[in-house]
Amino acid sequence: MAQPKHALTLIAKSELASSLLPELPQIIAGQLEAIRTLESKAAGVALQLGGSLWAVKTTLKHGQFQPWIHSNVEGRGYRACAYYMKLVLQFAESARLTAEEWAALPSLSDALPEDGPARSVWVKRAKFIGELSLSELLIKHGIKSVGLKHELTAGDDQTALPASDDGQLFFAEIADHLMGLRSTVLKPESLMRLTPDQLDNLKTEIEHTRTEFLKLYEQARGKR
Repeated sequence: MAQPKHALTLIAKSELASSLLPELPQIIAGQLEAIRTLESKAAGVALQLGGSLWAVKTTLKHGQFQPWIHSNVEGRGYRACAYYMKLVLQFAESARLTAEEWAALPSLSDALPEDGPARSVWVKRAKFIGELSLSELLIKHGIKSVGLKHELTAGDDQTALPASDDGQLFFAEIADHLMGLRSTVLKPESLMRLTPDQLDNLKTEIEHTRTEFLKLYEQARGKR
């Protein structure tokens, strides 16, 4: 019989756990609540960050924003910033933010403001997030997809894209477009709106696109 791994050996020595057993349900509940609170806070901060990034982008000329990200934002690449910017646009649209609420968003505090635009956008933000984590919000609104992300990206979202790597930036744009398309096409509610003829046409178009892509893929690979 194989010896148990170190972690399992520690678990087997449960004297401490046994002594805490009456208190563990309350401890576990508190820890789960702490995780939910942190996830909700992360989602709220992401919306604020998206608003701040848009504030920067609107002051720059075309083509200057990505280099600004690479020069001024450490620990996060352009793709991650783009996720937050898309998310806050979805929030602004669905919550029907006013210009005053949009201006108040980046500087919101954790506590509910007393009055004014800050209070109303704080309430709208809480309603928009609900019980969802940041990742769940991104997936819900089709900004990130489940499963495809790691197939398309060669690295972590937190890896900054070099400003000089135009190919990598172009790849990220293609990946984002493809993930958005996949998210739309694979939604049952989207397909249910189509007639049988429309479904057949869509299937034919997808198969044709796949065939053409594979043909071009072989050509491109052959040039390497």
